[in-house]
Amino acid sequence: MPVIGTAGHVDHGKSSLIEALTGTHPDRLPEERARGMTIDLGFAHFPGPGGEPIGVIDVPGHERFLRNMVAGAWGLDAALLTVAADDGWMRQSEDHTRVLAALGVRRLALAVTKSDLAPPQRAQEVRLAALEHCAHLGFPGAPSLVVSARTGQNIAELRELLTHLVEGGTSQLDWGPEGCLLYVDRAFHVIGVGVVVTGTLKAGPVERGQELRLLPAGLAVRVRGLQSYFREQERALPGSRVALNLHGVELDQVRRGDCLVSSPAGAWVERELVVRFQPAGPTETGLPESGLPTRTELEVALGTGHYPAGLLRLEEQGLARLRFTEPLPAFWNQPCVCLRSGGSEILAAARLFWPGGTDRRLRRRLAEALRNLPPARQTSDYGLLRLAVCGRIRRRELAGTVARPAADWPAGTQARGEWLFRADELEELEREIVRLASPAGGVPLGELASRLGLEAEALGAVTAAMERGGRLALRGSLAILPANPEANLSPFTRGLLGQLRKAETAGLEPERMKIAGARKELAALARAGLAVSLDGSIFYAAETYRALARAVLAGRSAGELLQIAEARAASGLSRKYLIPFLNRMEADGLVKREGDARRVRRLPD
Repeated sequence: MPVIGTAGHVDHGKSSLIEALTGTHPDRLPEERARGMTIDLGFAHFPGPGGEPIGVIDVPGHERFLRNMVAGAWGLDAALLTVAADDGWMRQSEDHTRVLAALGVRRLALAVTKSDLAPPQRAQEVRLAALEHCAHLGFPGAPSLVVSARTGQNIAELRELLTHLVEGGTSQLDWGPEGCLLYVDRAFHVIGVGVVVTGTLKAGPVERGQELRLLPAGLAVRVRGLQSYFREQERALPGSRVALNLHGVELDQVRRGDCLVSSPAGAWVERELVVRFQPAGPTETGLPESGLPTRTELEVALGTGHYPAGLLRLEEQGLARLRFTEPLPAFWNQPCVCLRSGGSEILAAARLFWPGGTDRRLRRRLAEALRNLPPARQTSDYGLLRLAVCGRIRRRELAGTVARPAADWPAGTQARGEWLFRADELEELEREIVRLASPAGGVPLGELASRLGLEAEALGAVTAAMERGGRLALRGSLAILPANPEANLSPFTRGLLGQLRKAETAGLEPERMKIAGARKELAALARAGLAVSLDGSIFYAAETYRALARAVLAGRSAGELLQIAEARAASGLSRKYLIPFLNRMEADGLVKREGDARRVRRLPD
């Protein structure tokens, strides 16, 4: 059940054209009738070839009501752009077409209206010029007709053209949750019925009696009644215009821009969002050449709502952080349009990239993801992005993981129970778990999860694997180190450990040892906390590393600057070993690099 939306400059005949197509005038407000212009969204429909309704949304053309236009455009399957034969292409013709492209509307038809007010040659000139603009803004090859709502010229042909335009059902969103998705565009109270909301159902279906969640409030509501195209229904399919009578909510608890979902899983309810600016068309840029300066005040049109926000530019190319005055419902990769605060100028088109605030470490991870992930995966696989940024994810949240073998996971991915980890993230976690569990009496698992910032399920998967490997012991709610972590070592691995200890600061380099399995077993010793890998090619015994670290930082305090020459003198290491050693100290949080020197962050335990 597709929905078509009109677009175009004010007084270019959108409402009259809809009335000619559907028999219904979409202006529903008295002030709209009085002014002769659409202020808010109007709705109508006409029957398709099989009798199924094709919905039509009439949106405002005046620049002052551009926000209402975006509210109607977010869920369209196709658009009908109107350009008057007497006026030709105008400012809002451009802005509306740009918005449609930014919001992901892929199908567009052009109607040159008011042909009765211009000579035929003029109408054709307007049509050809408008088609050039459409191609420039992302709609090459758009079908077109010259029409007149007053005389009826080509109205039947336009109805047929629109029917063909939306053949094949509703457009599939490249964002959003599984199950029901409806952004509210109207909410009102009906005496004897209760609260009613209207909107375009973009995912579903939705049924009478179904339990839904209203976001951002998080309220559980029930669909007490359901209408679609002015008829009572038991069930409505995606693409339908629907009116839902909701139980469990008061009118002052719902407004335009709120979102109804069948499950809140995957939805963001946030006051901060990171966005990635997008091109508004194949030859247009989403941002002005000069860029938007940080701390710009703007309004963000998202779904059927629009929200004031402050923009903070990030160092990463094309990313910015938006701070809103209140939480709002949103989804990864959802398109939005940025408008000048209090005005009607379109500043940028963007896609939502990351929820919540971002510290420096997270921003660095986001930048790494942009550099390392193929562009197609950055915008098609949120699970892969989260794995790259956060270092861990549940198996089911990584697209295609269930059906794909482990060999097809991203390089360096390791599994722990139902969780997948980046190898470097897992190594760091395991190292921290060993450190935190080393005091006598161990550490409570709840405290461990809190200090690591780790989900309880993920911690359970990691600690269970560490216990199976003999590196950790779980005693009720405590994690403790085994009394003798060397007890379960194989003779071969125990021999390598002996060699490590004997080598002292010379360490062992598995590539030069020419012993089969040496690298694997040295890595196992590192995971057990008995060895330390400096850079993947040099290994020290853990006690050798700790003694060196204490020697290098002896007599120093946090915040003090450590020069390379001082570290060399204290450790006695050559440059071959010193730089990897200092890098490992930095990875362990003991120092932080500043130019060629190192700033002491904390002293070794």
